[in-house]
Amino acid sequence: MAEAVVDVVDWDGLLKVMRKDGAEVTEKLVLGLTEAQRRELAPKVATFARLATRWWDDDNEQAHVFRNPRRGPDGLMACLAIAAVGTLPASKLVVALRRIEVDDARGVDTLTARLLRVLEVRGLTGQPKLAADLAGRVRADDLWSEAWFPRLALELVRLAPGEPPTPPAFSLYWVRDVQRVVADVRARPSWSVLVMRALALRDGGQLFDEEGRGEALVRLAAEGALSRSELVDACVGALQTTDRKVDLHGLLVLHGQIDPTAAEVGSRLGQYVSLVAAAPANVATMAQQRLRRLDEAGELPASILTEVTSAIMVRPDKGLFKGQLTWLRTALRGAPREPLVLATASGLGHPDPALQKRVLDLIAPHLGELFELARAELVLAAQALAPDLRMRAAGLLGAVAEEPIAGPELPVPQPAPAFEAITDPEELAEELAVYLRGDDWWRQKDVVRIERFLDALVRFSWHDPEGLRAALAPVAEQRTWLSAEVPPQKYSKKLGNAHAVRDLGDALQGCVSSALACADRPAGERHRQAVALADLALPRVSWSAPDPSVPLFHRLCEILAGIWWAPVPVLLATPSTVDGAVEAAELVRRLQLIEAAGCLPWPHDLSQAWLRVRPADRAGVLEVVRRVAGAERAEQLDVLGAAEARVDLDSWTRKSDTWFYGPQDTSYITSPVATLTPNESAARLPDPWKRLWDLPVPQTHAHTYRDKTWLNFWTAMLPFDRDVVAAHLVHEVRELDRDAGVVLQFHGEVAGPTGRATQLLYCFGLDLADATERAGTTEALIAVLARGELDPSGFGALLGELVADRQVKLNRVVEGLRGVGQAGGWAQLWPVLAAALPACLPRGDDDPVNRLGDLLALAVEAAQSGGVAQLGEVAQSGGVAQPGEVAQLGEVAQLGEVAQLGEAATAPTTGAEPTGAEPTGADLHQRLTEVAARRSGSRVRSEARRLLAVLPGPRPS
Repeated sequence: MAEAVVDVVDWDGLLKVMRKDGAEVTEKLVLGLTEAQRRELAPKVATFARLATRWWDDDNEQAHVFRNPRRGPDGLMACLAIAAVGTLPASKLVVALRRIEVDDARGVDTLTARLLRVLEVRGLTGQPKLAADLAGRVRADDLWSEAWFPRLALELVRLAPGEPPTPPAFSLYWVRDVQRVVADVRARPSWSVLVMRALALRDGGQLFDEEGRGEALVRLAAEGALSRSELVDACVGALQTTDRKVDLHGLLVLHGQIDPTAAEVGSRLGQYVSLVAAAPANVATMAQQRLRRLDEAGELPASILTEVTSAIMVRPDKGLFKGQLTWLRTALRGAPREPLVLATASGLGHPDPALQKRVLDLIAPHLGELFELARAELVLAAQALAPDLRMRAAGLLGAVAEEPIAGPELPVPQPAPAFEAITDPEELAEELAVYLRGDDWWRQKDVVRIERFLDALVRFSWHDPEGLRAALAPVAEQRTWLSAEVPPQKYSKKLGNAHAVRDLGDALQGCVSSALACADRPAGERHRQAVALADLALPRVSWSAPDPSVPLFHRLCEILAGIWWAPVPVLLATPSTVDGAVEAAELVRRLQLIEAAGCLPWPHDLSQAWLRVRPADRAGVLEVVRRVAGAERAEQLDVLGAAEARVDLDSWTRKSDTWFYGPQDTSYITSPVATLTPNESAARLPDPWKRLWDLPVPQTHAHTYRDKTWLNFWTAMLPFDRDVVAAHLVHEVRELDRDAGVVLQFHGEVAGPTGRATQLLYCFGLDLADATERAGTTEALIAVLARGELDPSGFGALLGELVADRQVKLNRVVEGLRGVGQAGGWAQLWPVLAAALPACLPRGDDDPVNRLGDLLALAVEAAQSGGVAQLGEVAQSGGVAQPGEVAQLGEVAQLGEVAQLGEAATAPTTGAEPTGAEPTGADLHQRLTEVAARRSGSRVRSEARRLLAVLPGPRPS
């Protein structure tokens, strides 16, 4: 067959051979071409290779050829690669080959051999430039597959004279194969430059995490084929320049396999000191250990030890800090070294009081040998200590203990700012364009912004539809889905032919479309309500679970249809303030505007407005509603206003299925969840509003997708019943990937009573995985504690139960609670911690909860800064401390004071529900005494003793 086609040199003949006869015949045909024939076929081959990457383009005449091409080693794409290397000049060959995709790793060797034979016949196998160009086109996605292109590039580089090229992806591809590295470096020592290049690259470190690769490099260095000094420099330099965990682990493995000698570490002291100062904790620990070996051998200069100590003492990493203290315990035994003592004293500013105490214990024996100037520096450094340690440091330094300065108090939140409406269509068009262009699909929707849009669309479609369309025309031209060709249909489930309303985003866009269509309505019909909205068929909602977003969806669809079929001059539920509340007087004014226009209020809009009015002010609005909307509608609102739900905390057990290539691993997860039991009025409500007060324990995990970027609206839907909203949000925020902190912060800013669901919500908010999201929970706690809307003892008791049950992690919780204290809420934070600790502290020989020492240290800080001494005295007398009676920092009990700690005092809160039996101060004192009496020298025991020492009660023996 090969002899039959050798004489066919036109493009059609070559293409027929490639498509029908396979790679072997194509190779023989290409090898028989003359130079003139190659020049004639080259443009056609280049064009065909370019079209191969545009199989999706309908303008591509050859697109059908590439829709389902044979991409194996004997298929069309492999034949195209052979034709390219056989016809194209070297200047165009690299680009064409990079376009060609050949699958099936089993035929890589065969295809590469064919290509090399063709290139050798053409005299292109020894050209360094062609080899370097091919190596430069190797991509990162070639690293983890046996692709033909990097293999061809590697073989051509081997055949080219001189040093190898070092493009990033090519270097990493070469280093992947250990046997290849050993063979090439032994044959060509200059190829060791690729090893050093790979170490310096991102993703290079993880390659050395595989067994055998690091040992091979060490073996080559021992043989002399690879410079050991260059290898150590490359490894340490890579550790200095990366912070990626996947790279660092492999580099640390390689560093351990190299095992630099004392002389090699000593010649690179500057690099190791920089690792101690700035590298991640695991790398810094390795550098610390290497330097410590030098010091133990007497080969580390004192100045370097002082520099290392200064660098570590200002780092927050506890393991690194403790390791340095252990090293210094031995280093400080020799002759007094004042610079080293001062460097150690910089650790007095560590945020962990337990480590502060260890630093103070370490430098205490050397304080008497310091000069006055050094002692003055230590007096200043001691100001960062906790109050109890600060007094001890003052005694050791012979200084006068200054009275602590009272910290700031929690800022009382100001009333919510007034809602600012959009004033003209041009402003609406500008803000809407910014929103559509810059709104990230995954971010929480801005309640105020969306309400401004809805309010403006309703007003301008009534008062100035032509101006509205003229202003929005440029926005609609860029987004065709906003231009409604026909108005919403009267009884269509889609409410419009130009778009289907499937979710909240579609409904919002439909509101814009309806407003744009109003400009085409005859002037005499613009203010005429053609149909009662109660008769319109709204879209069916497929969400079967109780969900507050369903009423919101119905309201948006009602606005979509009402703008055309039942126009009104104003939207009733537009908030008066940015927290979602509507003033009663403002709602009366809007109802009067609708009455004067001869219109009927929209049902869902009126219901939402009613829920946004303060309950105490609703009675004055009901008569106006009865006059404007009718007696039946007024009675419905009266039932809506009486709707309530009992909030309970229950447990939810669900399956957690882990799928992998093997048997299915099924486990069960149990977590707390809030439930709602509606009262009689709530049960009588029509759908969808009754969903707000109906929330049973979920039966299964809901795998169906729901848009959760509208969670912010839920708080604004019931601004005066936050505990019901919290019950709905408890499960949602734990599964919300981003912006959960935004939802929680808005929940805390809205004024209204709270209860057990809110406490559970904030407990889970403190446990969110992202620190940025947890900050939103801290802001919410600051707001509700400052206004006295959260029962601190009930919240603390619930938090303690969750900690003891391992439902939340203390390393996250402590960070958020400390933020409350640092904002001035130490007095409000102490009752929370005092109620949480009895449940968290271990009993008997039980192991303590992870990071319990951090919670105890925070309690010590709160007790010292929040006036525990006066709280204890009030409790002894049987009274209850008011928030204003909390002692300042200077009134904290001193170490020597002994008093009996009685019942824990808790400040009453506005609207907070009683939580039943609460832990007493005696319970806390007893539990602390048990932990402090433990024989183990753990941090939990040490912090328990510190807390007992600052509390007004008997100190442990």
